[in-house]
Amino acid sequence: MMRGLFIFKSSGEKVFERVYVPSRDIDLDAAFKLVVRAGLQIQAGAMEVTEISKHQFFYTASEGYVFVVHTDRTNSPEEIHERLISICTNFLQKYRDSLPTWNGDASLFDAFCSMVDETVSSLPIKVSLVGFGGVGKTTLQKLVSEGKPPQDYNPTFWGDRVILRGDAFTYFTVSLFDLGGQDRFIGSWPQLISRSEVAIMVTDSSAEGVQRTKDIVLPILKERLPYSKTIVIANKQDLPGALKPPEIEKILGVKAFGMIGNDPNSRDMWISILKDVIFERA
Repeated sequence: MMRGLFIFKSSGEKVFERVYVPSRDIDLDAAFKLVVRAGLQIQAGAMEVTEISKHQFFYTASEGYVFVVHTDRTNSPEEIHERLISICTNFLQKYRDSLPTWNGDASLFDAFCSMVDETVSSLPIKVSLVGFGGVGKTTLQKLVSEGKPPQDYNPTFWGDRVILRGDAFTYFTVSLFDLGGQDRFIGSWPQLISRSEVAIMVTDSSAEGVQRTKDIVLPILKERLPYSKTIVIANKQDLPGALKPPEIEKILGVKAFGMIGNDPNSRDMWISILKDVIFERA
């Protein structure tokens, strides 16, 4: 996920910023001082990356400016390189003549902001629904993508993907993966969840289901997605004996949300949960 774009003069003065997801767990000013100094030492047109905790800073320099893209650590250099060079080229073509006399009016960059927004939209956020067969992953996927849960249960073979766009996710495109939950597909999960920015464990709310999720699903996510955002959807809260979200949180050590996925009225709550975890409000 592209968290923001920042442009600095060689002096370290910030010329432009476009922030999409604020970061509260890192000292951005200190990070920018580091990458701007490093950016001034690389060859023009080259791209370097600095990793700090779950964050990545991709940067390039040209004509006395350093361009920095702040992303999650799940993004690959291949995804960012072409986009960053395009941003750099577009900016310099538009503003190299006007910047020396710029008076600080941010409206100068309105057209450039639109270009950056399109770049953000072209970089889908991968969200993976991970859990066993019959827990409601496909139901949740259809609920958000089609507005209603499916009427029949059809096990997902291997995996399925839907693309979510629109006002609910502002500039972002969300790629929502539903992983096959049958036992024969579990061995494929590590490959399928690769580079997921958000991992959502889906479990029924039975004690047995939650324990099996702890024993099998949780270790895979911890090993393969150490820098991803992870939550639990405790589905089927309407069934007898269902554990409540606070109980499930204690067992799994991950934030849990209760859900009745086959209820169409749950759609707004489900979208709200997705937004909160993607934009780190959960």
